[in-house]
Amino acid sequence: MKIELQSDSTLNKIEPRRRFSTGVALACWLLVVGCRSDDTQVIDNKLVPLSLTENLQISTEHEDVLIGNFSGLAISSDGTIYAADGQRQQIHYFSSEGAYRGSIGEEGSGPGEFLGLDARLRILSDTLYVRDRSAGRITFFDLNTNQLSGSFNLPNSSIDDIPLGQPRDMFPMPGGNVLVSFVNPYFEAPNEGEKPHMVTFSLLDKTGEFTEKKLFQIPVLYPINQTLPLLSSGSINVVAGLSFYPDTRISADQEGNLFIANSDSLLIRLYSEHGRNVAKLTATPPMTELTESHLDSIADARDSPVYRRLLDDVIRVAGRPDYWPAFDYFLIDDSGRFWVKLLHPGKSEQTWWVFDPEGKLMWDFQLSIDVDLHQIKGDHVYGLSQSGGGLATIIRYRIEH
Repeated sequence: MKIELQSDSTLNKIEPRRRFSTGVALACWLLVVGCRSDDTQVIDNKLVPLSLTENLQISTEHEDVLIGNFSGLAISSDGTIYAADGQRQQIHYFSSEGAYRGSIGEEGSGPGEFLGLDARLRILSDTLYVRDRSAGRITFFDLNTNQLSGSFNLPNSSIDDIPLGQPRDMFPMPGGNVLVSFVNPYFEAPNEGEKPHMVTFSLLDKTGEFTEKKLFQIPVLYPINQTLPLLSSGSINVVAGLSFYPDTRISADQEGNLFIANSDSLLIRLYSEHGRNVAKLTATPPMTELTESHLDSIADARDSPVYRRLLDDVIRVAGRPDYWPAFDYFLIDDSGRFWVKLLHPGKSEQTWWVFDPEGKLMWDFQLSIDVDLHQIKGDHVYGLSQSGGGLATIIRYRIEH
């Protein structure tokens, strides 16, 4: 594994993070495809192992309330755990010790109600932000009272007569705006020389008005969101879960800095507010070759021979990668460290790398493939563990260096 810092002629290190006039500092993680045979392995770096000691579990089987399933988490400053329940269209909240405290919202289309509760919950200061996919709305709640404090509908808009597309993610910004990413998806393979479709990052105020419609844009990866609609015999099959294709991952820190990565490499680029490349930091993770047996395993997990044939159709349309993506997803903790989940297909435990705020690779650890981490706050890591029955358990670990 190799860490390499590269910069332009005026800089020899990554500059300290700066607050841009828009309230967003842009740090873009871009593609480098493949890996070289002379790349050293992680063990050569003599990384310090990081230990996570489990100290809390919260099950959906709760004697005080009926819970459908957990799908997302957010942790407040006092350690209160907020958990999205996409089945019951509610947000349950628990004390830092796991005691049930109450719920926010219910199913419906009125103020403070949800039709399609998003798994991504965001907390900034004393406000909880929630996106409703089906209603096309962002709702926010005052965490001092757990009461509704406002909402706005996500706009349908365009730039130069090109639709912004579908809202994908949202991040509250310290200045009071909400940053929303809009994706203009591909519904068929792009033609050679075609102008790329874009992900547009926009800032909206709490009434839903654009304060900056085109903050910046990045090209859309194809297939979009590891999902591809296939037109066959007059019908459309939407094939999802194409984890062997790279995807764009987005995260943000508590200061409003935004980080973007394409999952087939680890290359971090930091840009000024004028779009000038300031510096970049690269790391080369191990890569796993994509084989036919991998595709068979994906279909076997779906228990569907039809799905295996659909995978062949997808590859004919979108092409076949030589390697799996380098990583699955990443998080930024409240100390500015990067937590990156590498991708080792078929293994029961997955490797995580932790970089310090300057981009130096410091720690690694193994975690069950059934656990998805959602937030790192202080000396605790919060996630969801999927059981055999498909129900999630909230799980918390204490970080032991």
